[in-house]
Amino acid sequence: MNKLYIDYPYKKINKTEIKKTIEEKGSLYKSPKNTIIFLGNDKLESDKFQINSDQVEYLIRDGEIFYRVDEDYIEETIDYDHRLDIMQENLANALVRLCIKRISDLKIESFKISSKENKIILDSNDVSYKNISDIENLASYICFANLKVENEDGKISLDGYGSIDYQGPCLERTGELGLIKIVNLDKNQENKIELSLVAGQRALDDYREKSKLISNLKNILFVENEEDIFSQVKNLKSKSNFNKVSTVDEEDSNEKTKKQENKIEKNEISKNLNENPLENKENPILKTEKSKENLNHENKLENQDEKLEENQNKEIHKDEDEQASHLELIESFKNMSTLVGDNRYIYKIFKDMPLKEIKEISNKIMKEKNYIQIYGLENFDESQLIVTRSQNININLKEISNDISKKVPIKGFGNMYQIVANVKTQNLARAMEAFLINIKNETEK
Repeated sequence: MNKLYIDYPYKKINKTEIKKTIEEKGSLYKSPKNTIIFLGNDKLESDKFQINSDQVEYLIRDGEIFYRVDEDYIEETIDYDHRLDIMQENLANALVRLCIKRISDLKIESFKISSKENKIILDSNDVSYKNISDIENLASYICFANLKVENEDGKISLDGYGSIDYQGPCLERTGELGLIKIVNLDKNQENKIELSLVAGQRALDDYREKSKLISNLKNILFVENEEDIFSQVKNLKSKSNFNKVSTVDEEDSNEKTKKQENKIEKNEISKNLNENPLENKENPILKTEKSKENLNHENKLENQDEKLEENQNKEIHKDEDEQASHLELIESFKNMSTLVGDNRYIYKIFKDMPLKEIKEISNKIMKEKNYIQIYGLENFDESQLIVTRSQNININLKEISNDISKKVPIKGFGNMYQIVANVKTQNLARAMEAFLINIKNETEK
């Protein structure tokens, strides 16, 4: 059987004569005179294909393929997008293995190529990043050099770089890859180093995904240049660590205070128990019954007046403390804001704060000028989202919410000033990010 995919890797349809017919289990199976289909192996995924415009059963006998068909001809049709993807990844894998062989002492244990992965397993549990960088640079250079690739059915050869073992159809020139990138280093269950690669269309998709991520990070962190992302994240990390330390110190301080208060209380109780209850007091026998009654009545009235006054003072102080605490909380929210252009953005996810309290604070800040507030209240399965803008900012949050709900499933209510919605917890960050980006774009118009 002639393997057309070696010399004609880009051929999509092949109509051929019947070479041989065999009978097995009461059915006829026919082999093609030549084939464009690569059936794969344990390291490399096979082509996806149809025979005579249908999915058919097939057998492999002595390295030859037999299809179960009734017609007196065989027409093979491959899934060309899948073929191209596997050819790109297969050649990239071979080039990286060739570079490993040429410029390092690393040994290759195995490799694996499929629609979902492209890996090289090294016979090593350690490798330097400089080594990996040098290998990637050489592989990229070979790619950019657009060298001709000779497929010799079992290996490929490149002029000036030698050969490497290879199976299946192959691209004719290295430049067709566009780009080769080692995207990850990891260790498998046997503690061996695994290199993950992307090339061609997958490399382009990876670049687009990372570019989108960087763009979103710039919007979220309110920075203009990519170079500022690292410093901004570093600052946020430092603040987070400081808050953790402050919380621990505060808890330690509260614990010490409680222990001191308990100690004082125990000493007071012990002191009272040791005192003589009759010491420094007049002998009650010398008083008349009437005097005792008058004195008790006066003391009772005096105690009631003192308690009433004390309770009134407590209520007054309680109201004042609550009001002061609420104002402090509002100020703490405003201190979280970041100035972008003329507006201040507050962007925060809470886990243990009541929704009612967040709404109250949001409504208070909304009355001030130039504030955009985006809050998430994270729960186990379903979370809440609150988006509010100041009354002087001319954007319609209701319209923005309607647009976002077409892409991110959110359920809620609101108006042009405020949106309150329920969203699956797994979509909370995505929804908040969508509001942030859309609002920022609207305010910049």
